[in-house]
Amino acid sequence: MKKTLLYKRLICGLFSMLIFVLIQYNVLSKADELDIPEEEVIEEPYVVISSADCRVSITSGTATVTTQVEGKSGTIYTSVNVYLEKYTGSSWQSYASWTHSSGSELGSSDSTTVSHGTYRVRMTVYATGFLGSEEFDVTGNTVVY
Repeated sequence: MKKTLLYKRLICGLFSMLIFVLIQYNVLSKADELDIPEEEVIEEPYVVISSADCRVSITSGTATVTTQVEGKSGTIYTSVNVYLEKYTGSSWQSYASWTHSSGSELGSSDSTTVSHGTYRVRMTVYATGFLGSEEFDVTGNTVVY
């Protein structure tokens, strides 16, 4: 009696696995038949980060640089190197810089005194989490003072 019940369970389990494999094969073979043009495939821009932004504003000779980085679920660590740059001659030159780090979310505000000119903010974001690690640059706005 026990052997018969064991054989029934074994056969039922094998039959269930066979059906599962056939369904998966059918789904995967149909996926190849979909005709989606390459340019219509939408990819997430970042692996670990959901958004990253930096801004500069200048009032009465004081430049205030703000950054905001938000990690996706599973983000463990975020770090930013923030650069305030001044346009001199024909290129951007580093004027001031700051570094901040945190967990999955990071927001910062830094200030420095500036003279008249054209400024922009740029930051390098580094993040790591359960989905992997990534590093990328973000260029914020430009302000003429």
